[in-house]
Amino acid sequence: MHDVDCEIDHIGVIDPFTCDDAIIPLVQQACKESFYAREIFPEVAVSGSKDCSFMINRVQVRVGKATYMMFGMNLNYPHHHPPFDFQEVVLSVAIEAFINVIREAHGNE
Repeated sequence: MHDVDCEIDHIGVIDPFTCDDAIIPLVQQACKESFYAREIFPEVAVSGSKDCSFMINRVQVRVGKATYMMFGMNLNYPHHHPPFDFQEVVLSVAIEAFINVIREAHGNE
């Protein structure tokens, strides 16, 4: 009617990924005696970053195991919003969790 064409390019699409169920008990055990972690949820519905979905899928294609760990904090504004402020205190929780998961996976070496 108005002689208008439209073309849609999909950009920033995140490939779906599935975390390996076998890793959940390892992560739970590793974080059970955490000084920092208050709650551990074995599953939550989230969408990860494009980088994480790419890496998880790449590891799994090579018969490796992979998961996505998220460390929560109070958000006054959503990500990418100008006044969004990252709460650095959550880094202590994440670092301890990653170290404990590595230790648990490798027999506390």
